[in-house]
Amino acid sequence: IMIEGPINKDTTSYMISLRRFMYDLITRPLTRATSINGTSIGYNFYDLNAKINHIISPRDRLYLSFYSGGDKILSRQKTKTDLNKMILEWGNILGSFRWNHLYGDKLFSNLTLYSTRYRLANDYSNTYTINNIKEKATASYWSGIVDLSLKADFDYYVNQNYKMKFGGTSIFHHFNPNTTTYHSVENSAAIDTSFGSRKQNGLENAIYLENEISISTRLFTNIGFRVTNYQIPNRNYFSFEPRFLTTFM
Repeated sequence: IMIEGPINKDTTSYMISLRRFMYDLITRPLTRATSINGTSIGYNFYDLNAKINHIISPRDRLYLSFYSGGDKILSRQKTKTDLNKMILEWGNILGSFRWNHLYGDKLFSNLTLYSTRYRLANDYSNTYTINNIKEKATASYWSGIVDLSLKADFDYYVNQNYKMKFGGTSIFHHFNPNTTTYHSVENSAAIDTSFGSRKQNGLENAIYLENEISISTRLFTNIGFRVTNYQIPNRNYFSFEPRFLTTFM
């Protein structure tokens, strides 16, 4: 499904699109009907895109974007005494705000503020009956990365055969490598435990320069470099990446 149109004529517009893969709506009933032990299995994914564009002036434009997408695997097994459920899912969320500014005929820039989140989650539950008493145990695993970034990119057209690209970026990383929790109820006694969750933060800063040169109608070259500084508690790293690329078409 996609919807797009103007919010304010000639200055502001929007676009929203949504997809959903419906494979699980077919496989779950089929696997349940053909399984001996009452197992049903399914898989689906979705993604959502939303954008708003706004023209401030002939030299300035604003772009607001949002993306969310995820995959999910589901498994369910039911017998006379047991019910087992498993869900494995992973996905991304991204939000960004971009300002495009034209300084003149040869130079323009993009200033972007964005945040991203990736996560992986696995949930399992087991409900069973012992001596006509229902017991239940659940376990979950979670892992994720969250980034917050500000970057500036510039394009400068020296002439029709030579373009310079330069800029910098700063990214704050938040890592949650894993969190595992377990909960069970047996004979009216509850057991709760959680471990992992060794969270870690990092800061990444970088600057770059590229020179895109058209030597002829078929020969192109890109010469430049990228310098990166990466900081985590008690550690500091630097890297220098030269770039030399020649393309013949």
